[in-house]
Amino acid sequence: MDGSARPLVRRQQADRDIEDTIDHCLTVSAKVAMGFVDALERAFTHIGRAPDTGSPHWAHALDVAGLRSWRCSGYPQVVFYFVFNDRTEIWRVLHGRRDIPSWLDDDPQAGSHLTINEPGPSSARPRLRPAAAP
Repeated sequence: MDGSARPLVRRQQADRDIEDTIDHCLTVSAKVAMGFVDALERAFTHIGRAPDTGSPHWAHALDVAGLRSWRCSGYPQVVFYFVFNDRTEIWRVLHGRRDIPSWLDDDPQAGSHLTINEPGPSSARPRLRPAAAP
C-alpha cells in the first residue's frame, strides 16, 4: 500500500476501549483525561496520514496478517488497526501492559462506521465525536 491518507473507521469495541480509558483517566483527573484524548487524536491523525508506519509486531506475534499498532504518546495505550485500500480501521485501543492476545480476541467482529472529526470544544467529559452519517 502506498501510505496515502484514508478515512479512519473505528470499530464499536475500539469506541468502548476509548470510553473505558477516559473513565479511568477521569478517576485521576480531568487533565489526565484531556491529555489522553489529545494523545489519541494525535495518534489517529498520524495513523490517518501514514498508516503503513505502524508496527507490525503484533501481526507477526499473533499471526494476524495486516495488523498494525501505534502507541499513544505519553500514555500506555496502543492503537491496533488494519489498513485497507479504501480505509484504515481502528480495531482496538488497549493498555500496552495488558494480555494483548486475549484482549484482541474480545468481540473482534463488533463494528461501527465512525470517522475521526476535529476535536470539539472542551467539556467536563472529553469525548471523541462520531462522524455524521455518510
